[in-house]
Amino acid sequence: FKANKQLNTPLILGGEVIKHLSTSLSLQAELVFEVTGRIIKRNLDQEVVYRGCERCKKKLSENYCEKCQNYVGEKILFSFEAMISDGTEIFPLRVFDKEGEFILGRCAKDIDEMISTDLSLIHI
Repeated sequence: FKANKQLNTPLILGGEVIKHLSTSLSLQAELVFEVTGRIIKRNLDQEVVYRGCERCKKKLSENYCEKCQNYVGEKILFSFEAMISDGTEIFPLRVFDKEGEFILGRCAKDIDEMISTDLSLIHI
């Protein structure tokens, strides 16, 4: 990720230019947009991986998926919060499996095994 000092294309909503991300987040409309920013830190109070349903990815409770209403196989998945800076402000962002693998350069199962072997790595 690279810090972006200026937006290449301004975000216009309701005829107004949105200059800060928090302005657009406080609006009631659902928005989809791309942000270029830099990860400046990860919340170290939370785990990096979780055991999720191999079908729907919802967090499991003893291999039982509430969403699928069934006992299912588990898959180790990423879910962690990172603080992102886009050059105008800092905001929290929840990172999930595919993006976590891209950012950390390893799959969630590998990270989970590393943490199980060496607990000092729990704050990767």
